[in-house]
This record gives sequence, C-alpha cells and structure tokens, in this order.
Amino acid sequence: MSRVRKQPGERPVAPRCALGRIQSARPDVETVKRRGWREDGILVISGADTRLDWAEREVIRQIGERLYGPGPGSVADPTSAGASRPAGSVVRE
Repeated sequence: MSRVRKQPGERPVAPRCALGRIQSARPDVETVKRRGWREDGILVISGADTRLDWAEREVIRQIGERLYGPGPGSVADPTSAGASRPAGSVVRE
C-alpha cells in the first residue's frame, strides 16, 4: 500500500521516491520543540508567540538580533518596508 500526499485543493500525488512511502506522519511542531528543550537544551521560540507578553517577546527579539542579525520587520532589516528612509527619520501617519 502506498501513501499519497495531498495538498488542500489538489489531487493526490504519489511520493516521488521509495523512501517517501515509508516516511511516518509529520510530527507536531510543538512536540518537537518541547523534546528539543527537554532532551538537548535547545530552545525554539517565535518572536510573535502570543503565549509571551511584550517584554518576553522583546527579550527574544534582542537575543535573536544579537546572535543572528536583524530579523524580519526589524528597523535595520534592509528588506523591511521603509528601509530606504534615512536613519533617525520619523514616520507620521
């Protein structure tokens, strides 16, 4: 019996390789993050996690920027909207 992948609104598609037929179901992301923390001390947190208050999200953002550079939507992120404005400029809407 072969497993068939199906995206919402699409027709079923057979796996592209033999390994796809024996691959288990996709694990729950929260379960993987919990296991990573408990077993390996690896913490995966979204800066937009609504379980955190503003101060906790801000700490996460600051740590992420310190270790990895500007994130999406950051003022220093060149791909964020309005990045072409001069430094220190104020936007009033």
